[in-house]
Amino acid sequence: MEISHDLETELYRSIEANISAAASVPGPGDKNALKPEVVSPSSPSTNNGSPSTVSTDIHVPGEAFETTEHSQMSHDLEAEFQMSEPSLSEFLFGQIAMKSDVRATSSVEINNCVQNEAVDRFSFQAEISGTEEVLSLPKVNMKRSIHCTLEKIFEAFQDSNRRRIGVYGRGGSGKTTMLKNLFHHSATKELFDQVLFALVDGKFLVLLDDVWESINLHEVGIPNPDPENSCWLVLATRSLDICNVMADREIEMEVLSDAEALELFYCQLGDIIDSPEIKSYAQAISKECYGSSVIISAIGSALREENSIEQWKLALRNLQSGDTASTNDHLFFNPHIKYCYDRLKARDVKNFFLYTALFQQDKEIDSSMLVDRFISEGLVGRSTVAAYKKGHDIVVRLTNASLLEANDDGLMVKMHNVVRDSALEILSSGIEGYQVLMRFPESDKDEDRSFHESSWANNNKLVDKFDSFSIQMPRIHKYLTRAGAHLKESPSPEEWEQATMMFLMDNELSSLPSNPRCYNLIALFLQRNSSLRVIPTSFFDSMSTLKILNLSKTRIKSLPDSFSRLKSLQVLLLRDCERLLVLPSSIGFHKSLKVLDLQGTEVTHLPDSIGKLESLKQLRVSFYGSINRCEYNKLPSKLVSDGIISSLKLRELGVFVYPGDRRWTLSASGITNEISSLKLYVLYFHFPKVENLEHFVHTSQSWKARELAKFNFIVGHDFKRIVSLVSNDAELLYNEGQRCLRFVNGESIPDPVVEVLTRATSFYLDHHLNISNLSQFGIDCFDGLKFCILRDCPELVGILDSQDQRSAFLPFLEYLSINYLWNLKRIWVGYIAAGSFARLRCLSIHACPKLSYVLTCPMLDILRNLEELVIEDCVSLKYVVSEDEDVKEIKYADVDSVSALELSPLHMLKVLKLHYLPEMCGIWRTRWPPLEYVSFYDCPKLRNLHMEGYDDTFIKEIAADKGWWDSLEWDDLELSRRLLKHVTELHVDEL
Repeated sequence: MEISHDLETELYRSIEANISAAASVPGPGDKNALKPEVVSPSSPSTNNGSPSTVSTDIHVPGEAFETTEHSQMSHDLEAEFQMSEPSLSEFLFGQIAMKSDVRATSSVEINNCVQNEAVDRFSFQAEISGTEEVLSLPKVNMKRSIHCTLEKIFEAFQDSNRRRIGVYGRGGSGKTTMLKNLFHHSATKELFDQVLFALVDGKFLVLLDDVWESINLHEVGIPNPDPENSCWLVLATRSLDICNVMADREIEMEVLSDAEALELFYCQLGDIIDSPEIKSYAQAISKECYGSSVIISAIGSALREENSIEQWKLALRNLQSGDTASTNDHLFFNPHIKYCYDRLKARDVKNFFLYTALFQQDKEIDSSMLVDRFISEGLVGRSTVAAYKKGHDIVVRLTNASLLEANDDGLMVKMHNVVRDSALEILSSGIEGYQVLMRFPESDKDEDRSFHESSWANNNKLVDKFDSFSIQMPRIHKYLTRAGAHLKESPSPEEWEQATMMFLMDNELSSLPSNPRCYNLIALFLQRNSSLRVIPTSFFDSMSTLKILNLSKTRIKSLPDSFSRLKSLQVLLLRDCERLLVLPSSIGFHKSLKVLDLQGTEVTHLPDSIGKLESLKQLRVSFYGSINRCEYNKLPSKLVSDGIISSLKLRELGVFVYPGDRRWTLSASGITNEISSLKLYVLYFHFPKVENLEHFVHTSQSWKARELAKFNFIVGHDFKRIVSLVSNDAELLYNEGQRCLRFVNGESIPDPVVEVLTRATSFYLDHHLNISNLSQFGIDCFDGLKFCILRDCPELVGILDSQDQRSAFLPFLEYLSINYLWNLKRIWVGYIAAGSFARLRCLSIHACPKLSYVLTCPMLDILRNLEELVIEDCVSLKYVVSEDEDVKEIKYADVDSVSALELSPLHMLKVLKLHYLPEMCGIWRTRWPPLEYVSFYDCPKLRNLHMEGYDDTFIKEIAADKGWWDSLEWDDLELSRRLLKHVTELHVDEL
């Protein structure tokens, strides 16, 4: 349950924060007495897009409604009714959604004014700093159901003795849309001087939306509606019980009729509904959605492309098995949304959906900001171009699934309350939500294990390994969701006291309350409040129930003394707290602690009390180091004392050390021996010597039993580089691999390295001194590899020498990055077995000065799945595809009879980047592939692109120096004119 559902507190807080009033009540003779100022429903907008504030002389009309007047309204209702939704900033409903920067008069003053009948002397002004576009309605016409409900409300307005009207209905039935239309309806304007949330004189109507608990109107500054004070109240709620308490009259919200619901469902399903068998199930499923447009749209989207009759049968069974008699209505639609959630399949899409629920209710979210936050949590990869593209693709997918609603330009998204309630329940009720809260992106990656099917077949997914120590949460929560809300001040004491889970990440908090009373708080998320430097000494004194604490990427230097009072703490996340140097020895008091994340910190050592954490299952730690000898000599002699690691019952261990730290080199043998005794499922570790790795693979039961489902090993003497010779994107993508091996400064090919390489999915060969071909490691040991980086191997002249090749080489490789190979002359030599490089999607080549071409004709036929080709700083390169006899032998069939895609050997290629290639005079003489993005920079000898016959349908952008582009020679001038509109200037700082 959202904490804002406690509306008595929420309204009290909102009025205090958002209604600006006079500091005192002026007397009757005071010349400075101000007329009431309210936001009118029909107020025009100011130039900055905000509703204007108008000053109005209040006229008090008669109390009784004339029957003829109402009759005229009833006749005009259909004509006047408008389904267009106003901006949220104009429609001030629900929890009084005004901006928090408006000055406030205290609730006590407001109450006093009401009690003293001095409201006519009070001045109110609500200033809205910006507009928020309301999201579009469902495609089906909902006028009938909302019209019927509005007609009942206007009929209720005839009885002036019963002024509290309660509208109840299931979530998603259209109550909010109905209130918006009531607010803006011309009949409402005729009946009332104001429809508002601030108290003024005159006849006025108060609208409350999404009421979850009974509210004491008097305590929040709203007079009890009666004939004497000219006040009316219309509230919307899911609960009939609340209507019985707060309202004089109850009206049930009209929902979509069966015919309207089926029309919307068919609209969502599309052409698939043409199947007679599917149509019968569609009709039955539509009736299980109870007339809710939100649920119908989501279920329809989930089944839009489902052809299997069995899946339709299963969908109907799942929806019919839901607890339709549940009185706890915020769970009512859970079977429906849970079904849609399960249909998403992909883990990263599911995580994105759940994460979006953590943002403030009823607020639109910038989709780019949402993607950025999701990446910051580590749930969709690192900060790479590919990760951002993937994040935006997920937003589109969730929008198409009707689980997010987007505005017209798609830049802002919003989650409907019904969907959000279910998402929050999923988030807090199982292992999948636990992964999102605990940032376990690697726990459930869908790896293609076809190449290891026999050896990994008996292993469960890594997520199951963590199920044994997931956090048990209560079923009912009061959430405070303020993620990314630009908060500069901490929530109110009441909010701290009531919340069980607080999501305050991505804000601008610089301070926290000294001693909040949080007797029910289970989870507190404060990550990425970059201005937060100090935690008050007594901050944790009243948080005995706290289980999850996330302070990642804050600027704290230490934890306060009260930290030792967190006896229930099970998860402590301090990732990327770059100023944290010391972990307190009191960490040993937290006997229930299961997860401790110190990755990205600069702790100088682990305290011995870590060994007392008998429940600890996951530990990640980064150790501070220095290349400055004076500073190095001041550091503790040991990073971790002997016997500490082996005393723990870890399932995941990540140790990240400063490259070249001599302390680690001296202690690695002992720690390797300790980790070999652990039953690990995840291990991040640096073996400074091959002998350390050899000991591990020979003695570790986790390795020998193939239980180590994820690993990232560095083998060899590493050192700190001032400048990396590999792109940041490439290194980030490498580290996202499931099983990674980086072999550094090798001189031979040791058997333990080959053994690990056989199980790896990502390989980084870094400065091997003697190897001449990658295939020297053995053809078969690369069968499972998906990602490969080669860097600064001075003797390497080719990737593959295939003279003895009998089987496919790198059959599953998707990404190949070649960097600073000074003697590389060609990718491979000789015969290439079928299936080699069959899945390669990205080929990136940087600084290979002896490479004169990249591809040959046989390679064009092999690289059918290549999507991206990047070539930079290759000073001898003349052609992308060699102009030798093989290429010249390419013959094409009749152009008119074969499609462009069939003519292009690289028909999947979408991205081509050619930079700093001073000798390049040609690309290829084959048909150009259907590229989407092309960039050229510093290719002075490239004068003709030979693009004749190119189909420019797919091109989106050509980035190049405009002067160079204009000087090109063209055989097809019409094509050059068409392409010109796609050309953008490319600057050196963009490379």
